[in-house]
Amino acid sequence: LREPAERTASEHRDKSDQPRGRRWTGDAPLRTTAAAAHGALLRCGAPALYTACAACAAFGGAAGAAGAAGGAACNGSALEVPPVLWQSWYHLFLPRWIETLRGRVAVAFSDELFGDAAALLARLGAFLQLPPRAYNTSLAYNTALRRGLAGDAAVPAAAAREEHERRAAQAAAGRPLLLRLHELTAHSVVETDALLRRDHRAGVPAGWLRRAAEAEARTAKARGSYRR
Repeated sequence: LREPAERTASEHRDKSDQPRGRRWTGDAPLRTTAAAAHGALLRCGAPALYTACAACAAFGGAAGAAGAAGGAACNGSALEVPPVLWQSWYHLFLPRWIETLRGRVAVAFSDELFGDAAALLARLGAFLQLPPRAYNTSLAYNTALRRGLAGDAAVPAAAAREEHERRAAQAAAGRPLLLRLHELTAHSVVETDALLRRDHRAGVPAGWLRRAAEAEARTAKARGSYRR
């Protein structure tokens, strides 16, 4: 799983220029889409966002309950939630996978690839019952620097890590949009962490929870001002 706010921004950037990408991103710029969703978050809370996501309701469980609550709280409010937003509300989709496949689901985080990639690959290899081997983690594929999985698409892992950090710093410089995306995914981050821990798994990375807590504090403060 990738950090949801970063994933949203990246997916919108990558897909908005593609001929069929608007089906995924919607027609509006991400800043506009996020602003509309953020308004619903302040007015009605996260359930309103899940209500506006038709695909989410199909998964039942948390999504269905959220839909019922959101519909009651925000009756009549028009909001479009394109896939680029709802794709990273992991807590709505993971239950179906975990309940159906039980021990046959491994959950990993992209943060681990930028931390100890060798340890992550060893863990996944053991899960898949593959013979132990020393994977080459000095190269990275399908990165922001070069897309693709072919040999000529590989870049040094250190360069990929530096580019990831550079883009994160660049995103932080455009803080209004990034902070808004964190606020739109904070509830899901907390719920995803709880879901994984209930299933006796490691929770989400500590950095996700820290940013989610900061985002929820900003949202609570903004909702108080909004209501006054």
